[in-house]
Formats: sequence, structure tokens, C-alpha cells
Amino acid sequence: MFYFKLKYLKILFCAFLSFLFVFLALHIFLSFNSKYQTEVVYCSTIPKKINSYGVIFKNEKVLDSCKNDGIIKNKYRDGSRISAGSEISEKYYKESDVENLEKIKKLDDKIDSLEKVQNSVKNSKQNLNDLNNKIYASYLDLNDAIKQSKYQSYSKIKNQIIECFNKKQILIGKIKNFNDSIKNLKKQKNSISNSISYYKLIKTPIAGYICSKIDGFEDECSLEKTKDLNSKQLQKIYDLCCENKNNFSLGNKIIYDPQIILKVLIPSELAVDCKVGSSCVLNLKQINEEFDAELVDLSLGRNGQKGLATFEINSMTEKLASLRKSKVEINFKNYSGLKINKSAIRKNEQNQTGVYVKIGSFLKFKLVNILAENDDFIISEKLDNDARYVKELDEVVIKGKDLYNRKKIKY
Repeated sequence: MFYFKLKYLKILFCAFLSFLFVFLALHIFLSFNSKYQTEVVYCSTIPKKINSYGVIFKNEKVLDSCKNDGIIKNKYRDGSRISAGSEISEKYYKESDVENLEKIKKLDDKIDSLEKVQNSVKNSKQNLNDLNNKIYASYLDLNDAIKQSKYQSYSKIKNQIIECFNKKQILIGKIKNFNDSIKNLKKQKNSISNSISYYKLIKTPIAGYICSKIDGFEDECSLEKTKDLNSKQLQKIYDLCCENKNNFSLGNKIIYDPQIILKVLIPSELAVDCKVGSSCVLNLKQINEEFDAELVDLSLGRNGQKGLATFEINSMTEKLASLRKSKVEINFKNYSGLKINKSAIRKNEQNQTGVYVKIGSFLKFKLVNILAENDDFIISEKLDNDARYVKELDEVVIKGKDLYNRKKIKY
């Protein structure tokens, strides 16, 4: 009895293996020899990016007081918002005057530090142990700043340590006060101040964003010049624009209009997919900064020329203030939908765009609504409530001839 059951199980197992082998062989044969190859549709999300280059246009006024000879020392960083009538810089006639001004600033800092230490020790009851703990904590902060390359913290921590050591000198009785040191520093300051020649305060007659670099394209790249600009003219400006900081002349100009325009050259085949009014993020490679922007105008190129896209930027930074041209990565919003192989896209008898879906042994034509595409696939809108449109997990035909609706498939 046992022998009979064992023999029966062996027969069933061999039959199962034979069936599995035939099924796999048939599947492989159909995959490679079928007249119709299919692919399953899945949901996907893709970002739409375009890499190109362009020129920045803005309304700028070069201040006449900055055009003459002299050394300009600005009071504000580039990109700072300045009101009309503000003192924006000082003009000196010798480089040594600017250097002496820096020396005076350092002397003032030392005087302020010593006076602060002297007053704090006189009016407080700080003990030596607390002071030593503070010195040790500041030393640890300095060590961390060095390890993490926080260069801006160096000066502040260093001054804290110097102040603590100066306090300690008074507390341990090494010195009584810093009156002689302060008096000597003030004497040095007065001597240097008397050597500085005449200087002139420069004020801005208009409000706007300040910029200390003049590139000579202020008139050529004004907002007015963007109206009738074509791709050839933009390419010429891009080629001529300064790229090296040594090509700038130092002075002062005011960007008096908050609107910043970036004109970008885009291949015509990519420009077709762009829509005026679309929001995007511009990554300006020259300064490695990102800006929110809007596509406000678009013209397609003709006879093989590139298209011209116009983006509006409504923010300002220190680096953007002096930027004239840049390579740019344009990041439009992400597109989510059904990812379909481009080989599956076809036209039916009514010239509608769609795909042929395999349902059993028959084909059915279903529509697509293309949101985005590249060389390999398209993203179609996911319309679950409309039976006319392709659905997720549909099996679409990517290879086959003489396709039509309700056609019976023969292998």
C-alpha cells in the first residue's frame, strides 16, 4: 500500500514539473515571437527640468558721484535695500586712507573692550573660579568652531577670551586698571585720523538695491530692452557679458526696480512643453542659488533657432545684485500620472491620441491626456472616473502592426 502511494506521488510530481516547463517555454516563446509586445501601465511622478543659460535684465542707475577717481568704501552689502537720501558710501582719494580707516576701527574696538572690562570688574563681584570656567568654556567653543570651519565665529570667541584674560589680570592684582593702555590707544587713533585726507559722503538720490560692481551693460540690459529681443541678440549679449570678476569696475549703482527678468535660450523641442504662467524654481549655477520664478513669456524658435523663455524673479540677494549671465537649471513642478512607454502612443481613425490595451484576446483603444514627456515615455493624467481613458495596470501594446479597436489578437 505504501509503495503504491509513493509511486502515485512521484507521477503527480513529474506531471507538475512537465506542466511548469511547458508553461515557461510557451511564455518565453510568445514573448520573443509574438506579433504584439505589451507593457503594464503604472503610476509615476517625474520632475520636469531644463538646463540652459541666459542673461539677467534689471533697471539700474549708475551714480555719477562714483564715476570719478577715488577709493569707494561702501557702508552696505550688495543687494541691501536702501531708501532715497541714504549715505551709502565714503569716497577717499588714496588707498592708504582706507587702510588707515580700518586701523582706526580696530583701535576703537580695543578701546571699547578695555573700557568694558574695566567697568564690569569695578561693578561686579565675579570670582576667579567663575572666570577660569568661562575661559575654559570659550576655549572649547573656539576649538569646535575650528573643527566645524565656522570662520565667522572666530573673531567673536577670540574677543571673549581676551576680555576674560584682561579681567583676570585685574582680579589677581597684576594690574590696577587699563587707563594707561586706553590713553595710548586713543593717542594712536588721533595720530592716524589726522593723516586721513578729505573724503566725501555719497548719498543715493533714489531708493532700491545697492550694487558695488559696474559691468558696462546697465543700459544694454535694462527692462526696456527685453521687449523686442530675439534669440540671436540674446546670444550676442551672453557672449559679450563679463564673467570674470576682474572685468567689473568698482563704483555704486542702484537697482531701482524690484522686477528682475531672466531671458533664457531653450531648444524649440523643449519650449513646446512649457506653459506661460507656470511657476518654477531657477537654480542659477554661476552663484549656486535658487529663486522662485514665473514663466511670463515664451517665443518658439524658427528655422532651427532656439526658443526664448522669459522668467520673472521677485527677490534679491547679495550675489544676484551683480550677476549678469549664468547657466541655469529650470525646475518646473513635478508631474504625477500614468507612466506609458512612448512606443505605445498611437492615433486612431478619429486622429485621437491614445494606446491599444490588450483585454483578453482583443484590443481596445483608450485615450491619454499627456502632461509631460521625454524621449522614452509620457506621463498621462490619471482619470479613473472616465472609462475612455487608460487606467493603471492596463496592458498596452508597445509593438504590433495593423492595430485597430476590437481587433482579435492571434499569436
